[in-house]
Amino acid sequence: MAWEKPHATGQFELDGNIISEAAVPGDDWQDIANGLDSAFSDSGIIVDGLGMSIFTGGGSKDIRDVTQWRWTDGSVPDKDEILHSAAAAYNANGELIVYLMGDRYSTDGSAQMGVWFFQDRVAPKPDGTFSGVHKNGDVLMLAEFVQGGTQAHVKLYEWDDTQKDNLKLIFEGQGGGDNYYFATSNGSPTQAWDTYTPKSLVDGMPEHTYPENSFFEGGINLSWIFENAVPCFSSYLMETRSSHRVNAQLKDFVSGNLDTCKLSISKECLSSELERSDYITINHTFKYTVTNEGFGTIDRIEFHDDAGSPEDPNDDPTLSDMTDLATGESRSYSYTINSYLNPPTNTITATGHIGEYAMAPETAQSTCQKITLNPAISITKTCKQKLETLGGQVVVRVDYEGRVCNEQNGTLLTNVHVTDDKSGEMFDYDALYPADDPQGRTQCESFSGTYRPTATVSECAINNTHRNTVVGIGTEPLNGTEVRATATSNCPLCDEECVEPAQP
Repeated sequence: MAWEKPHATGQFELDGNIISEAAVPGDDWQDIANGLDSAFSDSGIIVDGLGMSIFTGGGSKDIRDVTQWRWTDGSVPDKDEILHSAAAAYNANGELIVYLMGDRYSTDGSAQMGVWFFQDRVAPKPDGTFSGVHKNGDVLMLAEFVQGGTQAHVKLYEWDDTQKDNLKLIFEGQGGGDNYYFATSNGSPTQAWDTYTPKSLVDGMPEHTYPENSFFEGGINLSWIFENAVPCFSSYLMETRSSHRVNAQLKDFVSGNLDTCKLSISKECLSSELERSDYITINHTFKYTVTNEGFGTIDRIEFHDDAGSPEDPNDDPTLSDMTDLATGESRSYSYTINSYLNPPTNTITATGHIGEYAMAPETAQSTCQKITLNPAISITKTCKQKLETLGGQVVVRVDYEGRVCNEQNGTLLTNVHVTDDKSGEMFDYDALYPADDPQGRTQCESFSGTYRPTATVSECAINNTHRNTVVGIGTEPLNGTEVRATATSNCPLCDEECVEPAQP
């Protein structure tokens, strides 16, 4: 099979400088710095500087797992000081090619460079250790630049914990144009980054200039190494070394993120509708979209959805796995959850898999709009006085009755209480449903009661009237809104008035 060669894709200028030249096809490192590149993933230009982030300790070797590496801020020999580094991933006719660059503070001696491509997120931690671990399939590219030479001798290794020293040699040879790996340095002084100043400048050379052999760049076809079964890489690390041997002590390093398998996910709340069977839960409909923004088909995507209460997984919906998401493809799905939350903040997490390799999880959130209800309650009351004999005396008795109703469609009232101010009687009802309730449940409840006033307000008993008020209170359960209404009636003893006696 004929594989793509890094120098011949037309996607990147492997010409020993950072300058984007209009006459030469493809990106260059200036394009990466300015965000004008066509890479599907890149680290950006990482500035390291002198006296920063160097390896320390005897366990910091390529043959050891990342868990044994240690780092600190400090100095290394000038020829081993990396000041800038970058990596960029491209899709070349369905093949994964990664380009990389770095520079050195001084060219006083041969350069022993190495680049790791990690599946795990490997990066220095504040405590002097590194995050992440090695996984079988991590790739190490070693390049030895002999002083005065622009082409490097390259060795490619794969991390394999079944091998001696955990490394399996894949290929070895000159990093020239006819190979699927490429490594070169600048054969003459060339423009450098504004943040680069070499240790030694030739007379008349501008301050920000790369002296000969201080800048290097390369490319590697990772699909060629894995014969298209490429794992997901998520980070890289560029290093200098004490010698070309695999057990050499590591010196300086620069690390960054490089997601060659890239999954994105977005989410939106489409609607929120009150559940009419109970009026206290909401049916929230969400839509999520996943897109393969990286290299190669993602074999399987697992989803985990939190309905808005992370402490309670019992309300989380189960979403089906997605399979075979091609490069550049997007898929959208909608689903509905029933929730007491108003509103919920829903979080979805997607984890992609390519073969046995799991990608870094991606998350998206969406908060629905709060449902606002306008509950209303009404109450009516009538009353009538009459005389009765009680305990050998003629007394006044007041009988009253009325109705309390839910007056707002689409809204439930619970914990309904009706209280009469004269008798102190209270009437309780669990729920009043709206008039448009699909199940036709009770909208109104009737109440009635009796009390005997202890005094009259008129000398003519037949004209005596007692004023009587009831209060109805209910609670809309979704938002806890309390509503109330009152009704007052005058209770005459007779239907016709009598004449009050004249005042003396």
